[in-house]
Amino acid sequence: MNKKTILIIEDEAINILMLRSVIESIAGLHLIGHAMHADEAYKVIIEQKPDFILVDIKLKADSSGLSLVANLESEGKLPTHIFCTAYNELSMMELMQVSKPAAILTKPINEFRLRTVIEKLLQA
Repeated sequence: MNKKTILIIEDEAINILMLRSVIESIAGLHLIGHAMHADEAYKVIIEQKPDFILVDIKLKADSSGLSLVANLESEGKLPTHIFCTAYNELSMMELMQVSKPAAILTKPINEFRLRTVIEKLLQA
């Protein structure tokens, strides 16, 4: 069985380490790396075509995970995506729902919830 691939799009090192630890422990999933900026993530997504992306909505240097997802969606290149966010306001949640993410995880990320979401995606 071929492993599914995932890319982490996150700009905080502590979160990258935790996400990497959970992802690397899931059978059937291969982490292709991480990106800290939307431009970098876009390039990796276009070149490597991951099955899943785990996206922080607010990245460094005024880079936006929401804009990245919107751009990929408009081009028909959006993989299955999971949003990670520190924002839990209704208006922000509504903006995230537009792209129909597989899940929205609020920070701090619950490792069990992350694992459960990814395992369900792998079974689909």
